Formats: sequence, structure tokens, C-alpha cells
Amino acid sequence: MDDPVTMLFDGDCGFCTTVASWWKRHLSAPDAGIAVAFQQVPDLSVYGVTASEASAALHVVTPTKVFLGGEAVLVASRSLSMPWKIVGIVASNPLGRAVANMIYPHVARNRHRLPGATASCELPIN
Repeated sequence: MDDPVTMLFDGDCGFCTTVASWWKRHLSAPDAGIAVAFQQVPDLSVYGVTASEASAALHVVTPTKVFLGGEAVLVASRSLSMPWKIVGIVASNPLGRAVANMIYPHVARNRHRLPGATASCELPIN
């Protein structure tokens, strides 16, 4: 088994919480990963992440690296059971990472329009 991953998500966002819950239900094994709302972590520096960084994008932490945005999605998907794991395996190449990193900002900006979303999902426009 691969090392477990930690997903740091926005616990104030209904869409993010829905996705994190779905991810936990579909893990390949109960100890394959944990999902934690970054707001519930007293000291994010343990993960090598600041609160500002965590609020800006999804972060997935492995024992050796911190991934964010589209790459975090791909790393998290490799912890899933089949057939979901295929996404992370197939897309874990330069082209797949580029596509994930292009799509992620659009999803993040529009998360308030996606299933499970609440008013707090809307990000401030930069």
C-alpha cells in the first residue's frame, strides 16, 4: 500500500466538504488517507501549509511532499478504490497534471455553483 495522505479542505465550503466526504467513503483502505478541514487544525505548519495557503486551494500532504490544486486532486485520487483510482494513475503524467492544473482554478472559482455548495463556498474575486 502507498503511504497514507492527508487532505486539507475548506470545512466552511459545502462543496469541499461533500467532496472530502465522498473521497473518504471511496478510499482503497480505511487507513489510505484522512480528510481534515484546515480550520480544525491548530497548527497547519505541521503540514507545511499556512492558513492563507489552505484557504486558497485544496492541499494533499504525503510524508514527503505537499501538493495543491489540480495536482492535489490527482494525488488524492490515487488513494481511492477502483475504478476511481484510474483517474490518478492515468493522469499522473505531465499532460495529465497540466490539464488538472488548468481545470482546478475553474472548479474552485465556481464551487458555489456545484453540488453540495452553500453561500460560503463563493470565493472573493481577485
